[in-house]
Amino acid sequence: VEMWLALAKLSAYKDAQKVLNEARKHIPTSPVIWVTAAKLEETQGNEKMVELILTRAIDSLAANGVTPDRDMWLKQAEEAEKTGFIKTCQAIIKVTIKVGVDEDVKGMKQNWIQDADAAINRNSIEVARAIYNNAVMHLKGKKGLWLRLAELETKYGNAESLDNVLQRAVTYCPHAEILLQSRSGSEAMSQQLAGPDVGFGQTSLLVTETEPSDSCVRWLKQEVFLP
Repeated sequence: VEMWLALAKLSAYKDAQKVLNEARKHIPTSPVIWVTAAKLEETQGNEKMVELILTRAIDSLAANGVTPDRDMWLKQAEEAEKTGFIKTCQAIIKVTIKVGVDEDVKGMKQNWIQDADAAINRNSIEVARAIYNNAVMHLKGKKGLWLRLAELETKYGNAESLDNVLQRAVTYCPHAEILLQSRSGSEAMSQQLAGPDVGFGQTSLLVTETEPSDSCVRWLKQEVFLP
């Protein structure tokens, strides 16, 4: 595999495509070749091809008897993030989001939370962001996932990315008071993220006593909006 990858790296775009196509024919069980092909397309700005290649990778690897390995895919996503291939990172997470997770909703949610937390601990923020962004699309009504995504954007994103999350959250969880109140107070959140001294009293509308058990709500109360 390394020989093929090295040759592709030394080749111009079109030649690299040919090299990687040959590599897939000779070693059809290697996920790394597919990931490298996705990265190659990302360097050319072919974002749609990135996801298409990785979607085909899942099908091709399965057809060649490769057992799905969630940890391996997560490592590939983290490596892509660390080397600047963000679209490849995001696409890996998207196409493998259900690989190796429990089938029941509770177990699925826990798997995703654990993976995202582990990624954050390794400073793989884009991986965690991608996990949560895909998780909330599969479990749209789970406000706990939306709150964790909002927490991530509060710590690592910006006012715009946070507001985007809250807008989507209240669409799918229209009766979740904490999300509705957070959305209505997003201007105060923006002020806090931008730096002005906003007192806790001005942002207290962003939290509610009806959800004291949720770790994200406790975090919002205890960390983000302290004066």
